[in-house]
Amino acid sequence: MTMRILTTPLPRQRAHRLAAIIEETGWPVVQSVSAFELNERDDTWRVEILCAPRHLPPAATRGHVRPGEALLSWLNALVASAMPDDAEAAPAPGFHLAQLPQIDWVKKVQQGLSPVRAGRFFIHGAHDRQARPPNTVNIEIEAGLAFGTGHHGTTKGCLLALDWLMKTRTLHPGRGGTTTGGHGARVLDVGTGSGVLAIAAARTHLQGPLLAGDIDPMAVRTAAANARRNGAPAIRFYAAPGTRHPLPIRLAAPLPRHDRPRATRPGLARVGAALAASHLPQAPCSRWRALKRRRATPFSHGGFDLVFANILSRPLVRLAPELTNTLAPGGHLVLSGLLAEHEALVLGAYLPRGLKLLRRWRLEGWSTLLLRRQHRRED
Repeated sequence: MTMRILTTPLPRQRAHRLAAIIEETGWPVVQSVSAFELNERDDTWRVEILCAPRHLPPAATRGHVRPGEALLSWLNALVASAMPDDAEAAPAPGFHLAQLPQIDWVKKVQQGLSPVRAGRFFIHGAHDRQARPPNTVNIEIEAGLAFGTGHHGTTKGCLLALDWLMKTRTLHPGRGGTTTGGHGARVLDVGTGSGVLAIAAARTHLQGPLLAGDIDPMAVRTAAANARRNGAPAIRFYAAPGTRHPLPIRLAAPLPRHDRPRATRPGLARVGAALAASHLPQAPCSRWRALKRRRATPFSHGGFDLVFANILSRPLVRLAPELTNTLAPGGHLVLSGLLAEHEALVLGAYLPRGLKLLRRWRLEGWSTLLLRRQHRRED
């Protein structure tokens, strides 16, 4: 049985002294102690003590029928022995005792979270599986130790940005981005938290490497479990600040271009020489034209086509050179986790680096920015 004990109002100095004494000498019966202000005008504070009567020593329970009475007697004796010279501060007459209900608080909080709809994405918990609407990308995320259940305006703004890129056909399901010639899109989620943004990109079938990282190893483990639960095991996770890890560094490095002429078989070379000497018009779909056309190399530029960074405004400013260099030419950067009044601060760090602001979303006082890196002129 777990009990909750509230003292009568006390002055601030005495309340802090009582909380310190009980916290120091009350374990394991006393599980936690807190002191907080009730009235600022007359400097009134209250000490709140959370106790577990099952840890009371056998001598303290003798002569008491109810555990609450034994707990009150034990606590009064503890305060009297610790504060013998301060009878005025002894709170024995004012103790109020209440029993806490036996509730699974984690489950209660999860059930209290309603599902979130952000464009084509439907974020829900396990208790809302039956409420999935048709023709949506359903992602199941439970409230836990990692940030990102879709309820916060920053996460929802990032999902709306991804949905907008899909609607405008900048990113194509099954083929990826236009910057890679339809060979897939490289996606990076910096500060992934629960992994909901990386999972959303994977569930829209962007064919390409998907990376997600976080500075907190616990968040990385939670995100990996969420990815497996949502059928996105191909996402590769790493624990490191920003992009300081071999996985994103290797994928962001430019790849060698294959501009050298391909070897041609002797027979095809003779056919080509004869066609060139005859000066005859060739059909636009002739076999020779198809063989002569240089095949595009996927990811020849290196870098990521889509980068999410849902963190805070100050870290976004510090990561501006790092995130910009991670983008491929024509790639998109989604910045979130900043307040609306901090937009100018963040844009001032990114726009001079060759990025262009395409759209912004403002939800619940938070802002999400969608930027695009300009194409480099080819030599």
